[in-house]
Amino acid sequence: TRKESSAASDVYKRQAEYPRGIPDHVEDGMADLATAFHWRPADMDDMPLSELMEWRERARVRLNPEK
Repeated sequence: TRKESSAASDVYKRQAEYPRGIPDHVEDGMADLATAFHWRPADMDDMPLSELMEWRERARVRLNPEK
């Protein structure tokens, strides 16, 4: 349907925005945030995907600092 096509298009646009990519499962991003910031899943439930991915990148930087 048109709505599904638009949603798929939005996913591809978001992937281009995040050089590390969008995880295959949103739970992977949430797990990264839980590891880095000790957040519970309930703390992230209301976050839009874009915000979740911004925080995931921050978590990646904290967990894997460049040497």
